[in-house]
Amino acid sequence: MSHRLVISVLVGLLVVSNVGWWWGTRDGAVTGLGVEVERVAVDGETRVVAKVPERGMDDILSDLNVERRRGDLMRLAGAMGASDPRWAWAQLKTITGKADRQGYVKALLATWAQSDPQGALKACGELPPGELRATAFAAATGIWAEKAPAEAAAWVAAELSGSARATSVSAVAAAWSKKDPVAAAEWALKHAGSPVGQVAIGEVMSYWANTDPHKGAAWADSLADGSFREAALGSMLVEWADQYPAEAAAWLDEHPRSGAMAATVAAVWAEVDPKAAAEWAMKGQDGLAGLGTVVGAWAGSAPEEALGWLATLPDAGLRSELTSRALGVWAADDPGKALQYTAKLTQPGERGAAEEAIFGIWSNSSPEGLARWIEQNRHLASADGARQHLATAWAESQPVNAMAAAGGIQNADLRRETLEMVIRDWNEKDPASVGVYLKKNPGMAGLLEQPQ
Repeated sequence: MSHRLVISVLVGLLVVSNVGWWWGTRDGAVTGLGVEVERVAVDGETRVVAKVPERGMDDILSDLNVERRRGDLMRLAGAMGASDPRWAWAQLKTITGKADRQGYVKALLATWAQSDPQGALKACGELPPGELRATAFAAATGIWAEKAPAEAAAWVAAELSGSARATSVSAVAAAWSKKDPVAAAEWALKHAGSPVGQVAIGEVMSYWANTDPHKGAAWADSLADGSFREAALGSMLVEWADQYPAEAAAWLDEHPRSGAMAATVAAVWAEVDPKAAAEWAMKGQDGLAGLGTVVGAWAGSAPEEALGWLATLPDAGLRSELTSRALGVWAADDPGKALQYTAKLTQPGERGAAEEAIFGIWSNSSPEGLARWIEQNRHLASADGARQHLATAWAESQPVNAMAAAGGIQNADLRRETLEMVIRDWNEKDPASVGVYLKKNPGMAGLLEQPQ
């Protein structure tokens, strides 16, 4: 299930997961690497750096134990980043494994960028375009931002592009948020019209959602209407609802809420308590938007439970629409069981609408499966609807089979309409084949010639 589909305009964040796990304070930038550390004097300051391993680079690289080799590489890089970073950087060319190189670069830049961010950034620029270069820039700028976030942010926006800029903006915004989230948010706002601002505000809102969601939501809510405000509030609400959905919902109840915002919170809440999410969504003027999202999520995990709740809704129109939606979701996983459930529907029109939704999905996901169902249930009244959907699904790729399905429709008007649709589509692509087919199948031609 994917509840994050509502907001993600944050381009380039795929690579960020490779670098975001080790940001912290000066101490944390090294200790977060999970390696043995020691305190050393560097430029008159005491710093925490990785403890130098007892063996050299050649011995480390020849070690076939992956965990031990990687750990020693990171320890060596972290230690040399404080004492001889340029030597350590030159050794990068001797490391061949992707994961080894990634870990080595992160550990090296974690200490190098503390004392010489410009030198570290210059070295990052020597790497060829690609994931390692983006990771390296993010590592260096993230450490620089711990000391001088405004300067680091300005440099990233001016000097980098593509994935390197996206990952670095994210790293800088994450580090800046820990020092001054308001300043970080205001900087993002200045770049509201570009991907830089979208990436940055996502990081700031993520920080606020985990530390002071009411403050973050209030800041976002104070913005002028527009896509930036929507992105900021959306990022905040996704993170907030993921941890405390009832709190996020209560905040929305006290503020003007849009259908998109309600759907965002409802979808996240539905993962842990779909009934509570559905009951909350029902309260709003935009209930259908949020409720539809909940019903889709609920039906994906517990369809009969979701349908049982829907059966209690007093609004017949809403109940019918949402029941069809739930059965459509169920049909994507198990159309046969979804169709069996429709026998329980007793309200006028509900069963027909639900069957239509199921046949529509089934005909596209497994037309052969629907054809088998039709063969086994050819005398049922609902089989005509199934045949029509099957003919429509096959018209593009299997017109002969589509004609056979359409010709089996018992209702004369529906049969003629469906046959004409198939022939019209087929004739646009291959008129000669249509003529040959009708000559070989005079019975089918006769069905078309029958008076209405």
